[in-house]
Amino acid sequence: MSARARRAAVLALLAAVLLVNPVYVPHLVDAEESASGTTYDASAVDLANAGDRERLVYAVGQDDVVDVNDLAEANEHAVYGDEYRAPEAAAGVLERATENGTASTSDADASFTLRRVAANHEFAVVGDDSQRYYRIDAAASGNETSVTATEATREAVARYLVHHDAVLYASLPEHQRAAVDAVVEAGDTGYMPESGERLWELTDSVVVRDDTYYVVQPSGVADDFGPSPRGFARLALNAVGALAFLAALVLTVLAYRRPER
Repeated sequence: MSARARRAAVLALLAAVLLVNPVYVPHLVDAEESASGTTYDASAVDLANAGDRERLVYAVGQDDVVDVNDLAEANEHAVYGDEYRAPEAAAGVLERATENGTASTSDADASFTLRRVAANHEFAVVGDDSQRYYRIDAAASGNETSVTATEATREAVARYLVHHDAVLYASLPEHQRAAVDAVVEAGDTGYMPESGERLWELTDSVVVRDDTYYVVQPSGVADDFGPSPRGFARLALNAVGALAFLAALVLTVLAYRRPER
């Protein structure tokens, strides 16, 4: 075998080793955490401000305030089967209660739904453009369920939510306190948490920090398209491997076409 042929064989072997880098690179180079994900912002809430009260109710009120219109259509949007028994009938009873102060039904399915809704929600809201809030309660007597609805202001609802859903900053683990500090300091630009900071766990809560109430909410999606260390290593190895293969091919052709003397 000529010297050119030997060099071509060595380069071909080197190229093969370099080009199969997906097999070994993951074991040699750590993967960088993805820098793509959801960004968050934190809004300070002043209960004396009507706009802030509305923001608070919208952000964390879903678990405590049942929308009568949504209840009526609940099963239509349920992905895995009916969410409630007779939700439309139950919503009708609730709406009558908001109009008259009380309403009753003897329908078993509607009664079950009304008691479930009242057990899980402190308030009901009716109306689209001009929303009205009511504190609700349901009681069973024999085969009949009675619902009472007492009108409440949005301020009363907001104050309830602040205390019911409050999470003290000092009670959070250190990594979440750091994330809260970062999202507050980021302001309108938003903050993308690192892996493990789990800001999403606070989106249903009101974080009480330095006597200020904060609502943490998703604000957008960010992507970082820069190469990771693992991606850069694979790119470099592929490039060198391709050059080695090309050189091996050229030497092989020369070895057969121009024998060395």
